[in-house]
Amino acid sequence: MTASTIPATERARAYVAKMGPAISGQNGHLQTLLAARAIQSFGLTGADGFEIFSEWNQSCQPPWSGTELAHKWNSVDPSRLQFKTDTSPSHRYSPPPPRPKKPEPNPSLIQKVIESAPFKYLGDFTRKGDPINHNLSPAVWLRKIYKKDELLCLAESIYTPETYTLSEWIDFQASGRISLRDYQYIVPNPMVFRYGITTEGKESPRTKTNTGRRTFQIIEIDPPANGQLAKLLTPPDNQAKILAHLAEYRPLVMIVDSGGKSLHGWFRATDQNFEEFLDYAVRLGADPSLKDKSKLVRLPDGTRPPSTKPRALPVTHRWTGHPQDQRVLFFLEGGAA
Repeated sequence: MTASTIPATERARAYVAKMGPAISGQNGHLQTLLAARAIQSFGLTGADGFEIFSEWNQSCQPPWSGTELAHKWNSVDPSRLQFKTDTSPSHRYSPPPPRPKKPEPNPSLIQKVIESAPFKYLGDFTRKGDPINHNLSPAVWLRKIYKKDELLCLAESIYTPETYTLSEWIDFQASGRISLRDYQYIVPNPMVFRYGITTEGKESPRTKTNTGRRTFQIIEIDPPANGQLAKLLTPPDNQAKILAHLAEYRPLVMIVDSGGKSLHGWFRATDQNFEEFLDYAVRLGADPSLKDKSKLVRLPDGTRPPSTKPRALPVTHRWTGHPQDQRVLFFLEGGAA
């Protein structure tokens, strides 16, 4: 009997059996979430799948209660499932490829990109996008780029992440419970679960383990405090020229002013030549830490706290919005290319 003729229930049962049980004190919460996701990835999202999940639960140390088990089963985001055809989970433990040499900013390449740009000012480029109303709520932008049932992690500070569906966030704001403008940060990639396990073994709404596939790659041009790179990368006009150049390789959907010293370019992510694109962006002055798909970035039209020191905008920067506002400067739904 070939794998394609084996019933999905048997393949799922074999898969989670090879995963092993959840053990208290050994990231059992995460193991349980992974088991639920694995079973549902075989297309078993109903009673048949939960029956297998319940059978697997009997091997856990200790087993979860019925309420706990149902909560974990329902925490799986169905839009993020990748359906499986392999009965062995061994592919998840393949050794990583050899670590390449880290790319570094290349001043001569940066200078060349800036000098060859087809525009002079940031405003010249942003006018190529859709008309923007600068009094919009972050909810407007989130509706444009995410589905209502996608789990989004937002944070008022780096210490207070919260994960809810887009619909829930919008309902919270409509009821007066929150104002999305008070939030600074967002994980640009939707989450798979509401909670994950940190490297310290703690449960958190924002971890690498509960962040889903990469939907957007944020490129932040990161100027240093001084030196040649500072002169090249600090002017927002030059940052826009670099982002526009990168739009030749990935669709640029949005540019957000951080309210500090940098612009954030939101590029639609694709798997093809992904690492090469990121390495090239780093050579052009991008922050390499944003390779982490779970990293917090500035929420479009969110607010940076008043205590943050505002930057002095150069005269060539023709946008005159308040420097504490994380304004959307450019938006093009299909992406600039």
